[in-house]
Amino acid sequence: MTDKKLQFQLFTRMELEKAGEAFIWPSDGQMSIMPRECWQLILTNPEHREDLPVAGIALLGSKRVAVVALICRPLRWQKKEYTCLWDYNFYSDSTSRNYGAGGLLLRKILYLLKQKNILLASYGATPAANKVYTALRMHSAGRVNRYVLPLRITPIIRRFLLDHSVIDWLALPLDYCLQVGIKVISYIGGIKNTDNRFKFIVKENVGYDDFANKILDDSGPYLKRSQDMLNWMLHYARAIEGTEIVVMEMKDLDGVLHGYYIARIANYEQLGSQGFKNVRLFRVLDIVVQPDGNATQAMMNDIIKQAFAKKCDFIEMITSNPVIRKLSQKTGFITSNGYDLYFTAGISCLDSIEVNDWYLTMIEAEAAYY
Repeated sequence: MTDKKLQFQLFTRMELEKAGEAFIWPSDGQMSIMPRECWQLILTNPEHREDLPVAGIALLGSKRVAVVALICRPLRWQKKEYTCLWDYNFYSDSTSRNYGAGGLLLRKILYLLKQKNILLASYGATPAANKVYTALRMHSAGRVNRYVLPLRITPIIRRFLLDHSVIDWLALPLDYCLQVGIKVISYIGGIKNTDNRFKFIVKENVGYDDFANKILDDSGPYLKRSQDMLNWMLHYARAIEGTEIVVMEMKDLDGVLHGYYIARIANYEQLGSQGFKNVRLFRVLDIVVQPDGNATQAMMNDIIKQAFAKKCDFIEMITSNPVIRKLSQKTGFITSNGYDLYFTAGISCLDSIEVNDWYLTMIEAEAAYY
């Protein structure tokens, strides 16, 4: 198949609004352009300019064979801001993948964005999508590790033990031993209780602006974090049925803000490909803290404390912050898979920057929303 047999269409937000719901989510068996949650994010995105595309489709005749949604989330680096579109829901029809429709659609998008000096990024995509990015010569910054800490033994027993009747009498003593072990390992690893130097305040929304940007400006490239952006993302994370959002600010005794973290608590029938079933997960979506050892230790303590209090089975966290990574390993977190970062177009000097030089958490990834 050649390019001539395929047609490509890009849409701005206004164009999709005019096209209507029946066009975005057709009832005739055609592929939907994006999930409804993604469309709601796009509609209220405070950073998405009217001239930027929000979606693209590839057509073979009248049939949709590939789709992708594009959400604008600016990057900051060296105190400068860059327009960046992050692709979501990149999908090709299974009967058309051999023709390369998805890759040709992205190639068209990349060409247009390059003319406007706009970045395209992908973070946490599927292995199949990563092959397309590699073929298109998008720059692979590498993989940022995913850290998981088991807090209860029941999901582990349920996975490996065929006779579930013994779970009830095994779980309580083993859970107690596991929790004591985590505290002992944390103490040996240097994460001592420093909570008396800081207080943690539960918030409904993010109530500050540019706090994170001022801290992260001294790091590598990172996703812009403003009050509007974070609350925009939180609003739709809360809309997921069965989800609880925790926004926690950390201040010293004088009331000075030293950091924050945002977590999403939800129940999952199965935790990814790991085989753990009926799991309650404490997923740290974002974490930013002043570059101070005591502050970082206090924040790690509170994350574990809150996860225990919410009766969660696991803590899951992704971060490229070297101090937090080191503390996570000392606490007993294990690495499990991770997210790959690809990007291209517009800023050639970024090509030499590897993933561990970026500041990345879960909030950049699609998994943070849905």
